[in-house]
Amino acid sequence: MTGSDLFVSLVVGLAVPLAILDAARTLFDRHGYGATTLDMIAQLANASPNTVYVVFRTKAAILHAILRE
Repeated sequence: MTGSDLFVSLVVGLAVPLAILDAARTLFDRHGYGATTLDMIAQLANASPNTVYVVFRTKAAILHAILRE
């Protein structure tokens, strides 16, 4: 892997969690925390539900990440 490939991997790797957090923030505002599902977050983030589970494990973990920002 070249330095350029590594940079692209890192940027893409950071983009996915940020997209998930942005989607969750939008949905929490729109529907509330309780009514928002991980599947809804995945769909809005253009990620698979499995990716959301791998990156954050739980909806509570997503909320904690948003509150830490």
